[in-house]
Amino acid sequence: MSKQAKQADSTKEGAKTLPPESNRQLLSHVLVLNVLSCTAYSWWWYYKNWKELQAFAKNATEEELAKVPDRPLAKKTMDYCRKMNVVVHAIGTIPPFIQCIFTFRIYKQIADLYPLKGEEAAGGTQPPELARALNKLWAVNPAMTALILTLLTLYFATSFHVGPEQVQPFFAAFGTSIPLVVGQDMLNSFWRSVETPDKEPRKHFNNGEWVLLFFAIVFLAFNLLGLIIPMPKLPTPAELGGS
Repeated sequence: MSKQAKQADSTKEGAKTLPPESNRQLLSHVLVLNVLSCTAYSWWWYYKNWKELQAFAKNATEEELAKVPDRPLAKKTMDYCRKMNVVVHAIGTIPPFIQCIFTFRIYKQIADLYPLKGEEAAGGTQPPELARALNKLWAVNPAMTALILTLLTLYFATSFHVGPEQVQPFFAAFGTSIPLVVGQDMLNSFWRSVETPDKEPRKHFNNGEWVLLFFAIVFLAFNLLGLIIPMPKLPTPAELGGS
């Protein structure tokens, strides 16, 4: 066998040993991407998770679907995800007023799918991390869970008046990251309960996330530069008229 053929075989063997990728996402990735992008990442987060839920609802095997929490709301969410238009839902999270409807919807769906105490053990999963302390709230009323996360999102999304002008977007971004991280942690619990144990979450940024980080860092640099070198203020129309 030639040297090139051996290298090709070793490459194929290496590819076979790579663990399958989970739909789970590291919470640190969500926080970093959303803060540095000044909430721009949140739209992609909605789109990505809706798309993954729809793909699971459409393509899951009977064995995987059997691991979905055995509750009417969870089954209803799976049926809805099969038929929904992901792009329209993601765009709906952008316009004011309308965004509260679609933001509430995704958090409600996540809360409906969240495996409650005992269900994660039945699915062979580990206890959830961040959301474990709020397990009782999910169990009592998933809609209330979604409402709290939605209100937090809307409050911080409009908090651009706190702190110096250059820092305001990052304060809002950090605040809106709180419901994203909680929602992602709940989703991680769901994926952990339905996926095979050999699947691991992606530990690196993909190409699109690196591009987002590049523009976010450029934006951050300009904001920090504005703190160091104040930009001259343009005269108002009243000042121009008075002169």
